[in-house]
Amino acid sequence: MKTSFARLALVATLAAAGAAHAASIVSPTATFAPSILVDFDAYDGLQVAAGSPELLNGNAFFVSDVVSTLGANNQDLGGNGLWGARSDLTPTGSGNFVSSTGPVLFGFLLSGPQAQVGAYFNLSQPLEGAKDAMLTLTAYSAANQVLESFSYKVDTSWESYNEGMFLGFSRANADIYSFGVTVSAGQSLVLDNLHLSAAPVPEPASIALLAAGLAVVGGVARRRARRD
Repeated sequence: MKTSFARLALVATLAAAGAAHAASIVSPTATFAPSILVDFDAYDGLQVAAGSPELLNGNAFFVSDVVSTLGANNQDLGGNGLWGARSDLTPTGSGNFVSSTGPVLFGFLLSGPQAQVGAYFNLSQPLEGAKDAMLTLTAYSAANQVLESFSYKVDTSWESYNEGMFLGFSRANADIYSFGVTVSAGQSLVLDNLHLSAAPVPEPASIALLAAGLAVVGGVARRRARRD
């Protein structure tokens, strides 16, 4: 009877771990090591027409509702400083980047669905007054349904250079087929070093549940060993 209970406890724990909720990523630096890293160093200012898909290193495609620049080498972000091509690695990447007034979309049909998606971002903000411009990030399913979405206001100094935030999603399963970004009207967004990983990361609560379930199984095994 105790052995059956232990099995049930482990099954319940694994089920709870598999049902871990998604989490948005907001961090000064990347929170996961990518299995695929998409940068834009080779594009050198390529102008992409609105609605025209562009293949990115054979791993993803890019499309935007407006004319956008792949491999941009400078972008004045007003109250949030400047992004520019750089000769050495910085927290937001190296080389050139994407510049757009959005919306932009990255699709992963070639590389397959992803569990974790993130990139380094910044956006233009007014030089004076409140920095109210927002980035909105959205993860989509294979059927183009919204899996989750959140908005974030990046605030860096007007004299900063290549500063920003690492933003994205970490999900319990590899179900992100595309990743969209919009920006407040009249503002520009910049992004670099798109991180992709099909490997999900369990939430801490799920890890704790799994450990508890294993402890139950271990305790039952020890008691049986003593009886034998």
